Amino acid sequence: MNHIWIIDRFSSVTVFYINYTPIEIDPDLISGLLSALHSFSEIGMKQASGIESINMSGLTWVYVDDREFNLLFVGCAEKGVDSQLIRYQLEVIKTAFVKEFDLNPETWKDLWGGDIAKFRSFKTTTDILVNQWSEAEKVKSSAEKIDFLGIFQQILNLFTNIVKNNFGEKIRKKIFDKINTSFLSIRDSGKISDYESIKFIEYDGNEAWNLVKIELTEIPMPILEDFLLELTSNFKDTISNFIYLYKRIIPSGTIGVQSTLATDGVISEIFPFLMRNWNLLKRLEIEKKLLLLFFPYVK
Repeated sequence: MNHIWIIDRFSSVTVFYINYTPIEIDPDLISGLLSALHSFSEIGMKQASGIESINMSGLTWVYVDDREFNLLFVGCAEKGVDSQLIRYQLEVIKTAFVKEFDLNPETWKDLWGGDIAKFRSFKTTTDILVNQWSEAEKVKSSAEKIDFLGIFQQILNLFTNIVKNNFGEKIRKKIFDKINTSFLSIRDSGKISDYESIKFIEYDGNEAWNLVKIELTEIPMPILEDFLLELTSNFKDTISNFIYLYKRIIPSGTIGVQSTLATDGVISEIFPFLMRNWNLLKRLEIEKKLLLLFFPYVK
């Protein structure tokens, strides 16, 4: 989470606020807006529990409404972060807040008294929690990147098998030379070239690919995904172009001759691989992009 608020529901006053971004904001102004939105959802929209989450200004805002102490716990993160994860983290923060200050409903009003200075020390607890969640996210992100790289490494090596099994030696060399040239061009241009570890990708210019030496924490996932999709698409198109160019001299039945891809190769190599790994592809949220890449006419 980038921002955490604890707000008095009745007064809309900020009880506690912490900002984990370099951008300065007025927490009291925002807390008034957040409280007003919550009240409107209860009264105007007749939601008994009030608003639970909202996407606003490119960010995801999540509420946890504590009726026992009449507090709103609000967390803000980048749009796309799972709102259920933010809600879980807010529940942990709520429990920690109540425990740290030994709160109970009978004494809370007198303890609070509008004095925000009493709760500034809670920053130490939120720092620890946010740091733990950040480290856990790095581990999760690294694990996902390992799976992600493994998927594309296998696809690229399956493409290599298609070339080896369907073309003669001279044409194979031309294809691999073309792939190697394209690979170096893609690697050394665009956003991906800003990351030194991209040069750790190993391709011998003939057969094997090795992607798993990339520094996992350096390259953001969206940039890595765009790079690998472009590389895979380029490999596919190179094979297709050679099929189209040489189809008149390749014996009938040796390979497919559709200009989109070698159909036999897709059926025998790529498609079974996608099906075997379908659950993983869905978890990585890459299945639709790969289907569109390999089967552009399938909706």
